[in-house]
Parts: sequence; C-alpha cells; structure tokens
Amino acid sequence: MKYDLSKALGSTSSQWISLLVIMCLFLAVTNLYLIHSVVNNTIIIERSPFSTYKNVRITRFTGDRNFREVWGLSTAKLLGNAAPRESKYILNTLSSMATSSVYTQMKMEITERFSEMEISGIEIYWRPEGEIFHDMKNNQVTVQGYRTLKNITTGEEDIRPYVYKFVIESFDYGPYIKGYEHGYVEGLK
Repeated sequence: MKYDLSKALGSTSSQWISLLVIMCLFLAVTNLYLIHSVVNNTIIIERSPFSTYKNVRITRFTGDRNFREVWGLSTAKLLGNAAPRESKYILNTLSSMATSSVYTQMKMEITERFSEMEISGIEIYWRPEGEIFHDMKNNQVTVQGYRTLKNITTGEEDIRPYVYKFVIESFDYGPYIKGYEHGYVEGLK
C-alpha cells in the first residue's frame, strides 16, 4: 500500500512540475516574441488583459520599412498629381509632414509648377510604376513612376520616367520627411 501511495504522489508532483515547465516555456516564448517585435520597429502596446479601463500605453514606435514605403508612395502620389485647385490642401498636409527646409522647397516647386501649368496650358500627372527602393541605413525611399505632360489644346503627351526620393523618419506616430529629391531618369528597373 505504501508503494501505491508514493507512486501516486510521485506522478502528481511530476505533473505539477511538467505544468510549471510548460508555463515557463510559454512565458519565455512570449517574451522573445515581444523583444523581436521591438527590434523590428513595431508598435508594442501594453495593457492588462483583465483591466476594464480603456487606456493603453505605447512603449515604442519607430517607422519600419513598410511605414517608410507607404508614406513615400503616398507623398509621391500627392506631389506628382497635384492640381492648382488643390494647392491649399496639399500645402497644409505637407506642412505637418516635413522639416521647414523641405517644406519650403516643396512649396516653391509646387507653386512654380502650378504657374507653369496655367501659363503653358498643360496638365501634369504622375503614376507609380516600377519598383520602390529602400535604403534602410539612410531611411531613404525611392519611388519610381512615369510623369505625363499633356497639352490641353493639342492633346499631345510627353511620358517619361520620373523618380521621387524621400528621407522619412517617424515622429509622433506619423511620417517626418527630412529629405526630398525628384527628377527625370533614363529608365526604370
């Protein structure tokens, strides 16, 4: 009888030890996942699973590759397809997304382009096509596309490869453009 009791107690304690080991492994895997997420520049949100309050705390946010590429493409579309009637909206949007020197450069180029469009009677369009290149070291995104200059009176079109380059960082959970270049290129890859 003593043998059966000790055998039963031994198996119960080994079950508890097995359960404890499984819980420790689960916590270790969860912690490794969270550490990996922080390293890959994702948002980590902390909130107690049993809480009833709505407050959350974001512990870290820096833009990752996808963040920069999405904002680079969106900004290229905004700049490349701007029409004079939308100038106020576009400039207000860009003012919160760029450093003062970059915003001043964008504002001057947009104003110059709008006056050129009105004087010459042309429409300017840009469509993304090709690839989006990402230089992770410098936070630079290069968005390839084609720029179309269309004469309103004759209907003639001049379509050539055109590239936008941005240096994008994250600031206050949004994009912050610290560098900006654009221009025609020989061909797209």
